[in-house]
Amino acid sequence: NGKGKCEDTWMDEHIIVDSGTAHLNGDIVDNNLNNLKWWIDKHNIYSSREAIDFLIKEKNKFSSKKKTIKNKFLKNKFFYMFPVGLRSFLYFLYRYLFRLGFLNGWQGFLFDFFQAFWFRVLIDAKIVELKKIMKTKDLTLEQAVKSEYGYDI
Repeated sequence: NGKGKCEDTWMDEHIIVDSGTAHLNGDIVDNNLNNLKWWIDKHNIYSSREAIDFLIKEKNKFSSKKKTIKNKFLKNKFFYMFPVGLRSFLYFLYRYLFRLGFLNGWQGFLFDFFQAFWFRVLIDAKIVELKKIMKTKDLTLEQAVKSEYGYDI
């Protein structure tokens, strides 16, 4: 308690600790019994937040803090280098084929499709949409986010 803090980001926050961490042996089971509608609604909100986070970082030229997390670095510097649409498809192929998602049967296909393809396409669509709103209505990022999503950034 009091040895770490949450990153200041809109999505995919991580806890930054001041000292070392320990490994606990055991499993953490997320026995989520919610339906697909709940999952899609949740990820629709997450995609808005991730699109906002991307545009904020793009506006700040992906400025990095002292403690950059490798996965976020790869996502911001590598993943977003690919064209819209292609990056989601490549990520799906990576997860489903190279990370062996197909071994989980149809459930593995659905999970990788929704998580790696649909969710990422939705984020890209919201990034494009916000950029279009900013351009056509001559709004700042802050104004566009407030008008479309009701968030203050």
